[in-house]
Amino acid sequence: MEAETYFLVIIISLFFLWHWLAKYQKLKPNQSHKLPPGPKKLPFIGNLHQLSGAGSLPHRAFYNLAHKYGPLMHLQLGEISAVVASSPDLAKEILKTNDTAFVQRPQFVFGDILSYGGMNIVFAPYGDYWRQIKKISVLELLSAKRVKSFSFIREEETAKFIDSIRKSAGSPINLTAKIYSLISDFVFRAAFGRKYKDQEYVVPLMRRVIEEATGFGLVDFFPSLKFIHFITGKRAKLEKLQKQVDEVLDNIVKEHEEKRREAKEDGVEVEDEDIVDVLLTIQQNDNPNLKMTTTQIKALILDIFVAGTDTSASVLEWIMAEIVKNPRVMEKAQSEIREAFREKERIDESDVEELNYLKLVMKETLRLHPPVPLLLPRECSELSEVGGYEIPEKTRVMINAWSLGRDPEYWSDGEKFVPERFEEWIMAEIVKNPRVMEKAQSEIREAFREKERIDESDVEELNYLKLVMKETLRLHPPVPLLLPRECSELSEVGGYEIPEKTRVMINAWSLGRDPEYWSDGEKFVPERFEGNGVDFKGNNFEYVPFGAGRRMCPGMTFGVASIMLPLALLLFHFNWELPNQMKAEDMDMSEHFGVVISRENELRLIPSLYHP
Repeated sequence: MEAETYFLVIIISLFFLWHWLAKYQKLKPNQSHKLPPGPKKLPFIGNLHQLSGAGSLPHRAFYNLAHKYGPLMHLQLGEISAVVASSPDLAKEILKTNDTAFVQRPQFVFGDILSYGGMNIVFAPYGDYWRQIKKISVLELLSAKRVKSFSFIREEETAKFIDSIRKSAGSPINLTAKIYSLISDFVFRAAFGRKYKDQEYVVPLMRRVIEEATGFGLVDFFPSLKFIHFITGKRAKLEKLQKQVDEVLDNIVKEHEEKRREAKEDGVEVEDEDIVDVLLTIQQNDNPNLKMTTTQIKALILDIFVAGTDTSASVLEWIMAEIVKNPRVMEKAQSEIREAFREKERIDESDVEELNYLKLVMKETLRLHPPVPLLLPRECSELSEVGGYEIPEKTRVMINAWSLGRDPEYWSDGEKFVPERFEEWIMAEIVKNPRVMEKAQSEIREAFREKERIDESDVEELNYLKLVMKETLRLHPPVPLLLPRECSELSEVGGYEIPEKTRVMINAWSLGRDPEYWSDGEKFVPERFEGNGVDFKGNNFEYVPFGAGRRMCPGMTFGVASIMLPLALLLFHFNWELPNQMKAEDMDMSEHFGVVISRENELRLIPSLYHP
């Protein structure tokens, strides 16, 4: 939430207190409902003042409040009645058991403007249109077959990425910048067929879109006070940004249309080379049930670029940070990788599939660092019941995925990075955990030892690397607060009533730390996933870095594929250390809040060449 928000709230409250008191009885939740417990509400601002703690990171503030008021709590955020869920059982009630009541998204100023009025998959209202574009995304744009067809792009760009690091071996490098550049290249080539001519302008522009997409601005908490748009300048800022983004997307679509027109005139068969081509083919089909406008195409392209870039880059960065911080994990992962690739001349994506420990590292990173720690909010569409409480219609519902990954009922030592907990931020956790780095590098170097070229198929064999991936997603979910939902009817969750229109939030960050599920939840331990069957595909509600249910992220397969090969090659070709003789335990692991949680500071490391 923006820092100036709190000062503006205080100033406005002095001038409009009487206005609020006149409306208060209409705006406050119906007291006849059995609402979840929560902190005392102040006039006008409700509980907004309680979001200013925890370094202005809402998923951490909700996590702390949940310890006092329980895993399902009611908050009044300005005019918005909100419910936050921070336990796997309650997340399951919202995302699966009562999914139809909580599938709706609440309205945000950002969503209205940047999503072309709700034309994209993230903010589109639940209904026939949403089902249509979800089907297009899952079956046409981001299917396993389509993602696999882009493997040559990931392999080519990763080879260039490794070469650029090799040239800087022995000197500190800004790994954050290199990772974001790599993932942007993946997405540009897959979506547009090539790197964009003005990429240096477009990439920062798209990152600004992500920075504006928090949903925690003053204009979203007081939707009836339209003058706030003018005072904060928020709407004007978003409209200017949308105009710049639309110009870029318009040029991309027109270039593809011209290319296809020229091919048709030359009698050449038009092939679906990239995602824009696929969308244009759908647009030109005669199927009356699958029609698309150019505006809808632009909305979906923006979805793919924004979601595909920041989430994957953030997770890869967290993995490397955790591995460096945990030397045991690094050693184990490198051992697996180097053994698997020992005799290979070329390493591709299929090789990476065999790296089982690397998969554990991935899982553990997602547990500790879910890319979206608060799953995108939902809105209750009817009076519902969750956890024995009523959730009124129109209540905003949020799930704290960050908290779920730390739930002590599911994760022992939930704050530790232990890939073995699955027997699965990535670079940050690897560097911070030398044990993990050593183990991952051992796996990778053994697997790739005699290979001249490594591709994606090789990476499939790296089991420990998969554990590292899982553990990173637990600790650092890319979206810690899942995007809010809105309750469409009176519902019940955890024994409480959730009124219609209540905004519902799931704290994915908190779930990944729940001591009921994760022992030592703050530790990075990829081995915690070893043999336990917990995965990030939406079936284990203590671990939902990509969400769950109908609104689950459709780009999960693309995102994971964008991480595994670069990660394996970073650990195969290089040993990593911190600059200025910094110790692993002194690494700064601070978070920067947005809809996607990235590191507060850039990850700077020293690579040194590995000689088998």
